[in-house]
Amino acid sequence: MIQNFTALLQEPRKVAVLVLLLSLFLTGSMLLSTNLLTPSNPEFDQPWDHHKYIYMAEQDPLDFHIAPFCWRILNPLLAKWLPFDLQSNFLLITFTGIWITGVAVFFLANRFTNSVAFGFVGMLIYFSLGWAVKYGLYNFWLPDSFSMMLMIVAIYGILTKNDYLFMFFSLIGVGFKEGVIFVTPLYYTLNTDRFYNWRLIRKNVFLALPVVVFLIIIRILIPPLNDDLKYLSTLPDTLKIVQEGVSTYNYGALVKMIGLQRLNTLTIKSVYDYSIGTFGVWLVFLPLVCIRKNSQLFVRLLPFLLLVYAQPLFAINTRRLLIIGFPALLLLALNGAKTVSERLQINPLFFAFFSFLYVILNLISPDFMPPIFLQLSVLGSFLLLIFTWWRIDIHRFK
Repeated sequence: MIQNFTALLQEPRKVAVLVLLLSLFLTGSMLLSTNLLTPSNPEFDQPWDHHKYIYMAEQDPLDFHIAPFCWRILNPLLAKWLPFDLQSNFLLITFTGIWITGVAVFFLANRFTNSVAFGFVGMLIYFSLGWAVKYGLYNFWLPDSFSMMLMIVAIYGILTKNDYLFMFFSLIGVGFKEGVIFVTPLYYTLNTDRFYNWRLIRKNVFLALPVVVFLIIIRILIPPLNDDLKYLSTLPDTLKIVQEGVSTYNYGALVKMIGLQRLNTLTIKSVYDYSIGTFGVWLVFLPLVCIRKNSQLFVRLLPFLLLVYAQPLFAINTRRLLIIGFPALLLLALNGAKTVSERLQINPLFFAFFSFLYVILNLISPDFMPPIFLQLSVLGSFLLLIFTWWRIDIHRFK
């Protein structure tokens, strides 16, 4: 059976169809196992972000002035234009975003590892992430899932040296959510062959300039009125509250209110929340199996990761924001898995199998992160089999 599947992986068209169908199936399965944030959900009335995007889709997105939501115009605009009711439109956007992200992750992983099998490993790892997939479906009103898809395609454009693909999807991406701009330094760090490459820096600036200009234009066209008492008086709490019960959105004030407090109260639990609590045991473990080999790649990915991890200094949410760092950890994880596969001569489908087990855990878990003891149990089984394989390998060559 494994031989037949391996043979199938040699046929590009059949692989493409399989990837599309598998990603669609996994997205649909996650949807059926998720309790959506619909008006019948008791949590729907909380003054969370979804109210802002619904309002923007119902009205003119350019007429809403509560930052940072008012700058994320493309998601509510698309929901407004689609032919169904708003709830169905927002759900369709998110469902499509997650489905195509699965496909894009496959091609990203395939390109990075030059292996179709590891392409499937990458896709399965994505669907094992509760904060990327399950939370995305739960709070389907948000632009997060679609913006992640655009981010993945932009990174794929970097790896394939398709400059216009990188620029176009980065440009569109920041119209959905400004965090997509975090990928722009990767164009330089993933392509350079030395620390300082003036020619490549100029090219990176040239490609990133339209993205930055688009961000500035949006902010000029939609000035924030978070501190305008007259404007705030026209809005209900669900629309004017940004976080912590206040409407203010000032980076300096947010750092004092949130960032400094987080830094002063940093604990082991905080480190856990920002790592395993966000990405799960599997995605955190795999990069660690070849630390030396991953060190250079980590340095290349560091600017992107620093931007991702700067977000909790300005926002109450942590895991939902940090999950966009997934592409960087995925590349490190694939590097680790491929190293083990080559050294022990293990079929990459072995890693696909255990990645699928984590998908199952995500599927059956009522929360956005499966219980830690179940995650560790799967990892323990993996390590036991690896150790057994290693012992057999040693005796075989004695």
